[in-house]
Amino acid sequence: MDSIDLSVVWSVSAILLGFQAVALACRAWRVARELDMVSKGDLTWLTAADAVIAVSMLILVFGVFVLPIVVSVELDTVVHLFGLSLTRLGGYPFVLAGHYDLYHRVERSNGRPRFTFQEGVVLAVWEVIILGYLLWWWL
Repeated sequence: MDSIDLSVVWSVSAILLGFQAVALACRAWRVARELDMVSKGDLTWLTAADAVIAVSMLILVFGVFVLPIVVSVELDTVVHLFGLSLTRLGGYPFVLAGHYDLYHRVERSNGRPRFTFQEGVVLAVWEVIILGYLLWWWL
């Protein structure tokens, strides 16, 4: 890690954080729909795909930006937290596709389930990938 310093990690992380914010902003139509559902008294929820981005953003903000400022941590730890955030973000399009049942056609009832089977499978597979990343980091 001699060729990288904290300012490089922060620069790349800031760009990634901007992309994530745009990805969530592009889903503003869903937020508007959820707000409409609240006014009707219906249940609302955050999709697993949106939660994937939110957790990735939290890892960047607190693990990459705040942690090195507040506590003395090794650069290697910050780089691995960046990698964890990036790995988590990589699952977003696949989990989103699973949420909309895009992997194969299925018959739907009038209501949408909060968490589709395909979304659960993709999310589980991606969590195993993330676990593999963490094990690689710790070993």
